[in-house]
Amino acid sequence: MNAEFVWRSVSEALDAVEDREAFLVRLVLLTALDHLDADQLTGLIAEARDAC
Repeated sequence: MNAEFVWRSVSEALDAVEDREAFLVRLVLLTALDHLDADQLTGLIAEARDAC
């Protein structure tokens, strides 16, 4: 799965839901449970925050 596909999937999902913040929080938590430890997750959150 490449980054462009992921970006389009997330973008389409955001367009389809009413509560975008709840969706994003749920997505992050589900991803973290499957793929990350706490340090990796907090690092990625900080990186995303700094990029906005």
